[in-house]
Amino acid sequence: MISTDLKIEALDVEAEFQALRASLADAKAKRDRVLYAAWREVKDSRVVASDLPRTITAATVRGAVLRLAPPSDFVQLSLLELAGAS
Repeated sequence: MISTDLKIEALDVEAEFQALRASLADAKAKRDRVLYAAWREVKDSRVVASDLPRTITAATVRGAVLRLAPPSDFVQLSLLELAGAS
């Protein structure tokens, strides 16, 4: 059995870790919502990514769209991405 002091420290660290995980999940959801809104505005993931920091790529924007978009946007995304690829 571990000592009481070590158990308390472990529990404190775990609580802090879980709080940070929750904050990260919230920030990721907010980021996805903003990237999806930006994509809806310009309809081009490359344009959205080019206007933002390098940590946000076209693939990052497409991922946000795929996570949040209704089915009608998937058709639009496919058509727009194909049009841009040619």
